[in-house]
Amino acid sequence: MKKSILAVDVEPHMVRLLEKIIKDKTSHQIKSTHNALELPEILNKESFDIIITEMNMPGFNGLDLLQRIDNEGRKEAVIVLTADDSVEKTIEAFRWGACDVIVKPFKTSQLFDAIDKAIVCGEKKGMARCLRDMMQVEPFDEACEQFRQKYIHSLLKSTGGDIGKVADKMNMSRGAVETSLRKNKE
Repeated sequence: MKKSILAVDVEPHMVRLLEKIIKDKTSHQIKSTHNALELPEILNKESFDIIITEMNMPGFNGLDLLQRIDNEGRKEAVIVLTADDSVEKTIEAFRWGACDVIVKPFKTSQLFDAIDKAIVCGEKKGMARCLRDMMQVEPFDEACEQFRQKYIHSLLKSTGGDIGKVADKMNMSRGAVETSLRKNKE
């Protein structure tokens, strides 16, 4: 599945390398900048599936980015690049929600593995946020209905939109699933 990626590094050659690798070897879309000070403005205007960022940047570093994503409840999965293999900084990056940390120089296969891991990390982050939001819903019957809708849509996605398979998996009639979907549209 095509994902949107933002690459941020103060070294222009590293930004060009990331762009080339991702454009040439994946179907993902990539936007990039070598100016860390542009990050807040970019994040105010857009969201991404994955952000690949350098840890040590003047003005707005990788930890600042991780903290902002965490504090704002954003969905982006973050991969941190660093030339400094400091265990303390790596641990702090993971504490703030980094999906992976890659030490420069790195192999292309490491980047691809990190992107695959970030895709899964982002999906889990989204599910956790959805569950957390659902836990705030009252009354209980409304929370149950929201869960049912999310569950049906998840099954629709995994079955390629086959309502019959969804009905079988939910032990419901096809008509009941269709009614539930119509109710959600109202």
